[in-house]
Amino acid sequence: NRIILSTGYMHEKVENHFGNRYKDIEIGYARETTPLGTGGGILNALQQCQTETVTVLNGDTMFKVDYAQLEKFHSQHQSPLSVILRQVEDTSRYGSVSIDSSNRISSFAEKADSKGKGWINGGIYQIEKRLFEGFALGESFSFEKDIMQSRYQDQPFYAFPSSAYFIDIGVPEDYARAQEELSDSK
Repeated sequence: NRIILSTGYMHEKVENHFGNRYKDIEIGYARETTPLGTGGGILNALQQCQTETVTVLNGDTMFKVDYAQLEKFHSQHQSPLSVILRQVEDTSRYGSVSIDSSNRISSFAEKADSKGKGWINGGIYQIEKRLFEGFALGESFSFEKDIMQSRYQDQPFYAFPSSAYFIDIGVPEDYARAQEELSDSK
């Protein structure tokens, strides 16, 4: 019933379009006056969150997952971080994530070191605010590298694998594909 959009360049376009409500959902904005990276952007937005557990979504992907199931999974594992994973035929565009038999994250591989079928980070997370202890508000840092990849061995980070519809519009070809597929689904 409440979302925070992390905005930066041309923030006024998003804010003017949505205002402070979308249907029954309250909208707040965490504006970045200078680029903060994915970690700094999340930390900036967390300042407006009223709960200790927060769901975070990347803005350039669509992943039709069951958020209630993610919350349940996260609560059961009592983890500071749960990541939704998606299996793809070629991980070289994304990098890959390995998990053990209990779905605990066991390693990450960079794009250059990753190829073939495997699990990728789907860009949806259930996080505990305490995960950001040690980082300063206004500091630019990477959520993926400075938190996930540097702390997964010391803290129990878990993966929630999903086979739900997924599209990443981070490249022009997939942006065009999304325009076609999403218009067909109306």
